[in-house]
Amino acid sequence: MGQDQADGASDQAPDARISAAMFAAIYPALRRYAAMWASNECEPDDLVQEAVLRMLRAGSPVEDPKAYLRIAIANIARNQYRNRDRVAARASKNGPSYISTIDVYPSDLGWLAKLAPAERAALFLVDMERLDYRAAAQYMDVSTRRLRALLRRARQGSRLEVDRLNSDAV
Repeated sequence: MGQDQADGASDQAPDARISAAMFAAIYPALRRYAAMWASNECEPDDLVQEAVLRMLRAGSPVEDPKAYLRIAIANIARNQYRNRDRVAARASKNGPSYISTIDVYPSDLGWLAKLAPAERAALFLVDMERLDYRAAAQYMDVSTRRLRALLRRARQGSRLEVDRLNSDAV
């Protein structure tokens, strides 16, 4: 009877297994993408989970879940940056407050943090994930012209920062 129940359970929900398998396959890439957008205050896993929740709450089927999740991650991160800026602006008007500072630890890739989130995402999609410009622009919900501008600024900024770090090391 136990075997029949197990077989019956696996026959009843094949879509759930496929969705779980698909999510397991795309999760590492989504987490890397979220890491490029995440601020110091936010974990990449939190961004991915929030994006998945938004997709599930939408209710209607999503044609390309990976693209939907990437766009959702970018939008969630942008919202967090805007909210952080609002809180900082309010705090500067009101004087010192309870907002604590976050410990920042030096990193070999610290220069990436100096890039704007959209520039980091563009750099990540094209140079690390090896997407073509059209696909990367679609994931970021920008035109290919805008993507190329973001890449140009990101690459210039990264070259300048790496050169500065190298000159400081000598």
